[in-house]
Amino acid sequence: MPSTAQTFAKQKLTIIAHPVRTKLRIPIFFRVLKSRISHRKPHPNALRKKSSTFVIFENNCCIIASAMGVVSKITNDISVSVETKFREKQSDVANGYFLFSYFITIENLGQTPCRLLRRHWHILDSSGEYREVTGDGVVGEQPLLRPGEHFSYESACNFTTEIGKMHGTFFMENLLTHATFQVTIPEFLMVMPAKLN
Repeated sequence: MPSTAQTFAKQKLTIIAHPVRTKLRIPIFFRVLKSRISHRKPHPNALRKKSSTFVIFENNCCIIASAMGVVSKITNDISVSVETKFREKQSDVANGYFLFSYFITIENLGQTPCRLLRRHWHILDSSGEYREVTGDGVVGEQPLLRPGEHFSYESACNFTTEIGKMHGTFFMENLLTHATFQVTIPEFLMVMPAKLN
């Protein structure tokens, strides 16, 4: 049975609480896997999936994160949900190459149509390596979202360590007023499954 305090010195990251099961509703740049747009809402289970919750102390900051689960946030009537998965077959663990895919659903909960214009990612691995990525749209598209519509896509990010995290911002345009606004992409943790045991 794992201890309640596990220190991964190599990654400079300390888990200071034993993982617990939770019902939290905390409902994903390099290689595009698939995308779709639809009037249908995401499957209800996508917002209720249980996940392991960790309290992490990193760089003098306490972080509560959902490992390999579903994370979501609503900003300006736009919901962004993220789910991640470790791609074991595409990774090369022996040579420090860890590939994770992330599946993002963006849903318009408001009353006006909007378009996703740009994205801005902040990426950090547990060795302290930091990256930023900016660009137009997502997966080569600038999707238009009418009220009640959602757009989903899957992409991937590679790390040189077993643990990494991402967060960011979508820049959107209200198509009635032509005003631009920002939507938060919630922070999500990506952990090689062996680290959760």
